[in-house]
Amino acid sequence: MAGQIRLVFWGLLLGLLSAFLPRYLPDSVSSRLPFYSDPHHRLRSTPMGKRWSDTLHRYVSSNPIAKNYEHSREADWEAEIEQQLRFGSKDGGKELEKEYKRQLREVERRAEHAGSENLIKDMLPVYYVEQGSTGSPALEQVAKELDELRPQSLILLVAEESTSSHLVISSGPSIHSTGASPVSYVGSPRLASHLVRAFAHLEPSGVPATGSAMIKLTPAVTEMLSALKIERGVEVVQILLPVLAGEEGWEAEKWWDAGKALHEYLHAHEVAVGNRRVYKNTVVVAIGSAKPKHAPPVFTDLIDTALTHHTSHARDLALHALYSGSSGSKPRGPTRGELVPLYVATAAAGEGEGHALGHDGEGWRFGHLPIRS
Repeated sequence: MAGQIRLVFWGLLLGLLSAFLPRYLPDSVSSRLPFYSDPHHRLRSTPMGKRWSDTLHRYVSSNPIAKNYEHSREADWEAEIEQQLRFGSKDGGKELEKEYKRQLREVERRAEHAGSENLIKDMLPVYYVEQGSTGSPALEQVAKELDELRPQSLILLVAEESTSSHLVISSGPSIHSTGASPVSYVGSPRLASHLVRAFAHLEPSGVPATGSAMIKLTPAVTEMLSALKIERGVEVVQILLPVLAGEEGWEAEKWWDAGKALHEYLHAHEVAVGNRRVYKNTVVVAIGSAKPKHAPPVFTDLIDTALTHHTSHARDLALHALYSGSSGSKPRGPTRGELVPLYVATAAAGEGEGHALGHDGEGWRFGHLPIRS
């Protein structure tokens, strides 16, 4: 009982001293008092202390934290210390496993984007060219890029008036042009079969498509291929996009599905060696007519703005706003036949950024050029 009384007495005495005479308490005690947070007040109240305090304040205020502090050596030290503390904790085993998985994902990501040094072929771009633009700077640019890319296969998207509501894909070992002096190119039954399967398996209901060895290249398409200087060894597969009469034509949503199926096929990869991914060495070229007959002078700027968006969704909405006057939703009703290849190419490009080729809106490339050795 006596000990408790002494403890209460000393507690009251210490409380009175801290309340009325805090300056006589040790700094280790006064610094913990909520109403006396500055134990060096006596020093700073003197002329010498005030001068040193003001000098220190000016120095600190004139030295802000460096902008690149997160990349400095001190930041690296702090990160290393934090990592070692995590590894040394009771959950260190789990932390080590997480770090191993993170490093493995980083290695896979870097290997995927390493380019041709690791025998990796990036996705090839999707092109759109205006029909009848032979000899234009845009077509010359496309021909130059195709020569540098050296694709194995070329997929042509061409609109054609038809009475059958399905895509027709050239599936013969060769494809010929019409006219007095026909020109032939190497076909690819294998690629045609894969495309038919890709269109059929698109969720939820697929896109109707069939293969045919009887379809031929029109004179306009043949002239375009000649201007592109396609080598004879390149496999050429033509996809005829059906343009039906009247209200039976496909809406924009259906053409979007066709391009989406093509995009998913092109982005499917095969594991070649280890974790190195080899993509389809295929280029898509769509041939259509995006420019109206009586287009205003500003149409070229408008179509360039619509197609140079970074994402396919933004490009799709911009095209609908440009041609159909719709905003925020896909328009109802059949899509005009001359615009069908452009809509399919836009969807097939996916997230590839649009680049205008030439100066008169005669061609576009969706996606960047990959690194090739």
